[in-house]
Order: sequence, then C-alpha cells, then structure tokens
Amino acid sequence: MPTIRREMAGSDRAPHALPDLPPVPAGPEPFFRARGLAALIAALDDAVIAHRGTSGEAVIVVVRGRVLDAVAALPGQPPVVGLDALNAIGSTDTQTMRAATVDRRLALALPSYWREPDRLPPIPVRWVDPAGMVEAIVRKRRRGVVVLQSASDLGLALFDESGLVGAYSHRQPHPGGLDVLAGVMASADTVLHARIADAAGHGTDDVNVSLGEERVAALPDPVERCRGQVVDLVEGVLHLHAEPVVARFRAAPATTSGLLLAAEEVRKLRLRLISPATMASLADRAEQIIRAASRAG
Repeated sequence: MPTIRREMAGSDRAPHALPDLPPVPAGPEPFFRARGLAALIAALDDAVIAHRGTSGEAVIVVVRGRVLDAVAALPGQPPVVGLDALNAIGSTDTQTMRAATVDRRLALALPSYWREPDRLPPIPVRWVDPAGMVEAIVRKRRRGVVVLQSASDLGLALFDESGLVGAYSHRQPHPGGLDVLAGVMASADTVLHARIADAAGHGTDDVNVSLGEERVAALPDPVERCRGQVVDLVEGVLHLHAEPVVARFRAAPATTSGLLLAAEEVRKLRLRLISPATMASLADRAEQIIRAASRAG
C-alpha cells in the first residue's frame, strides 16, 4: 500500500483531506494457493485484503468467506465502493494482494472509514485532549471510526455499539487499545476526524459529541433508517422471540452488504417455536427492504 505522504500529496487534495483508502491492519497471513481474487476470498474466513496493481489500489473486507465491502482508488478518479470497487480493479493475481486474518468485529467495523460521513469538522489535537476526545466519541449505541491524521502517520480507532473494537495505524499496524495511537496523538500536527453512523432506534440526542461550547449531532443516514425499518419488521413478526434476530441486524455494519449478510444469517437461524419457513420469509422481506433502500440511495 502507498505511504501516507504519497497518498496525501498533491495540490488537488484539500487541507486535512483523508486518503481514499484506510491503512490496513496487520494480522496472520493465511497460507493459500488460490489463483485469482475469487478463489482467495473463498479460502478466507475473516480477513482484510490489500490490493495494489497497475490499474489502482483497493481494500477488500471478507467475513465468513464472502466479500462484506470494498473500496478502490483509481488514478485520476473518485474512489468507488462495494461491488463497483471489485469490478474497477478487474482481474487480479494473488501476487498483487496481501491478506491478513483479523478479528471479525474489526472486519465489520472497517467499512465505516469509506462508508460513513464526517460528523465533526477536522480538529487539531493541540486544541483538545485527544485521548479524552476519542473516548467521548466512542460511546455505546454508535459505530464508526475516529481518524488521527499527521504528516507521517494515519491512525484509526474503530468502534461499534459495544465500544472500542481496536486501534492501529500505518506505523503501528497491529490492532490494540488506544495506547497504540499514542505516537500519532502526541504529534503536534495531528488532526482528528470522526466518521460516525447512528445506531438504529436511537435519536440524535443520544449521539451528541461535546466540543467546548458546541454540540455536534450525528444525523441519521439512509442505511441506519433502513436498519430501523428491518428491526421494526422483525419485532412486528416475531414479537417476544425477536431479540436474537434483532441483535444480528443491530450488530451488522452500516452498509448495504453488511445488512444483507445479516439477513442471510437470519435465514439460517433456528429458533424454538419459530418455523424455518417463517425465518426464510422474514429474511426475504428484510432483503427486499434493504435492496429497495439501496436503490433509492
């Protein structure tokens, strides 16, 4: 993957603009003999693939042997995401790719980097207590990523509704706690960004971030509205038996592919007193809602 300095270089990039691709986490590199991207994906469980080729670069997130999401950066073009990213990089050879096995929660959280909007203006860390600011943003019932950008490093603190998932950076690629980001937090030129998605079923009053006298609200986005519609459907159908199904949709990443993956898990889920036909029908209806919302977006 390119260095931070290269990705941030260029007069066409606005001050404090983030690179199109996130840093990729380090992890055990799975042994494989697969030829081509499709075969590699099928051979993995939970992993992040970094691709760098002549046509561009990409980060691909794999969960349970299936593509969860992807982002590609092509020369002179805006970034593309999802299946379009896979189509953009075209046929690939495994020599252009590096795969790292990662924790599933981290894999599910990583697409927040390219999927979620910036909820705060860029904040120079010299104005705030950076660790305290990160902890204030990383609150339950919220998912997203705090990005710490300096001239020499780019760090991520990924979080979901349960709290901090993991932190790492280009220079410190092995995920850990916030202490992994101590170096980039201490840099005088570091700027903090926050890309946040609201958790389903909670109003914006629950996701305000204090910054001095100001309060910045994270507004609902279309994917989270879709998640809320699916949760309402599940609760309306299953009533007292809804919680195991609702939990899967609430734990899914805030992407269309993440919600579709949750629907597929629900299709295979077996609950006492609920027939498989009911579960299949519920998954079908959830998929219809998700795909309709994706087309509308």
